[in-house]
Amino acid sequence: MRIKVFYNYILKRLGIRELLPGDILRSKEIRECNEEMVALNSGNGIFMKEETLYCRKSVADKLLKVAKRLNDNNLGLFIYEIYRSPEQQRARYEITYNNLKATTTDEKELEMLVRRSTAGVGGGHQTGGAVDLTLCDNAGVPLDMGSKYPEKCKEMVTADHISDVVDKNRKLLCKLMREEGFANYPNEWWHFAYGDQLWAAYKNKRYAIYGVYRLPGCTFTSFLRQ
Repeated sequence: MRIKVFYNYILKRLGIRELLPGDILRSKEIRECNEEMVALNSGNGIFMKEETLYCRKSVADKLLKVAKRLNDNNLGLFIYEIYRSPEQQRARYEITYNNLKATTTDEKELEMLVRRSTAGVGGGHQTGGAVDLTLCDNAGVPLDMGSKYPEKCKEMVTADHISDVVDKNRKLLCKLMREEGFANYPNEWWHFAYGDQLWAAYKNKRYAIYGVYRLPGCTFTSFLRQ
């Protein structure tokens, strides 16, 4: 208990919201607003490996606004991932589970390890409201953020083990995204959310406006091809 209190105190001093337990995030009511899913393509300061990624319309509009502000300073947004279908998420979860199964015989510990590595079915990416991204230069080359996506190693937006350059880059990304209404997941500098349960919890909203979205064509097979 004392460790958790001290940890959250440090986060607060660094200007970071405390890590909220998963059950609190999942307890947020969802009132689906039925906003459409749209295609997001490279261009206008946005870079990505995929030809097209999908997200809710408001998310696309907000990302384009952030990219425009960065583009004025010869920077851009490199987007790793936005939408995952429930089938894709289930496949990712099962693959992670099988990879970690050899590390422990304790089922509860295994479940905890898997959840630390990937969300279960129903997570933010399946709503079209969560996005994994970073800053990049005007050629689409990601800037130094202190770790490669998606390494999990105390990746708070601000942390005492990173350089001044990395700290500046992370703070800039977080500032611009928050100004457009996104919430950052404190343990992952790359993960931002709008409209989903994480967003509702960290923004103190009464309810989430995005639930799981089923986009035709996003299947288990398409996940394996990535």
